[in-house]
Amino acid sequence: EVLGSAAELRAMFKVPAEQQHQLSDGVCFARWIGSGSGLPVILLGGGTGCALFYKAFAEKLSAQYNGPVLIWDRFNIGFSDRVPNNGLVLWTRQMLELMDILAIKKAHLACFSLASISGAYFAVEHPSRVARIALVSPILGGVRQDTQLSKQIQKMVKVPSCLRGCLGEIIFKRKLVPRLYQRCEGQVKEGGDPDGLPVAKQMYRVRGTARSFVEYMLLDETFITYQTKGAFELVKRLCQLKIPVLQRNYLQDKDVDRLGFVKIVGMLAEDGHPACIAEEKPGEHHMFYVDDMRATLAGFFQAHSG
Repeated sequence: EVLGSAAELRAMFKVPAEQQHQLSDGVCFARWIGSGSGLPVILLGGGTGCALFYKAFAEKLSAQYNGPVLIWDRFNIGFSDRVPNNGLVLWTRQMLELMDILAIKKAHLACFSLASISGAYFAVEHPSRVARIALVSPILGGVRQDTQLSKQIQKMVKVPSCLRGCLGEIIFKRKLVPRLYQRCEGQVKEGGDPDGLPVAKQMYRVRGTARSFVEYMLLDETFITYQTKGAFELVKRLCQLKIPVLQRNYLQDKDVDRLGFVKIVGMLAEDGHPACIAEEKPGEHHMFYVDDMRATLAGFFQAHSG
């Protein structure tokens, strides 16, 4: 059974009206967590989970940092609408409009995994709206190209774009959805908020979700570029704009390219940015839930003096 729209999903979970924001491309789910005197923190989640996975993390981060944290779903995932042309340009427009509608003049960005690309891209496009940016276990230049998933993507990218969408959608539905849900279950076991799991179980059923994954993974040339070699230019641009950057990597993941991470960390260190590499501890594979990471982010954002 397929859900006809994200509106049905929102109705199923009784999402309050004040958490549904009408933007030019569709309705965006966003929810404030905590309060305090610090500049707002906008949390950008990874590629497979929904915003509610980060609720418990955001509550503790808000308390440690003493400032409000915004969790939200980018278009085509979670409670936000499914809209065409998924990718960096769409997400950047969505985030800018969301900041405007919520009267956020400037904010810190906490970007996890895939969102390291969209967050860094947003900061480069709109530097006046970003105070500090934290890239947590980013995929910027750090995805190994010899893993099974990477090989599949590389093969698909060689296919004419007119065929990529259809083939990719079939692969997504048959092979990736079960794996994505298992990953969501694993995130909950590692400390993710269990409120996100029921949403994850339903959100892949919303019409258009499969197509949207294909659009940014296989059809968005800008995203593909910044996921690989273009990542270094993106990070270099952040340095040139003098936006304080924190990069923290956990390197036990078999999909991680250590050399790619080391190169970017070296670039940041040369420009005086607080970049570091950290090994994961046993059993802490979902690094964004561990206590020391939360404390690191809180301290980094508190150091802002503007």
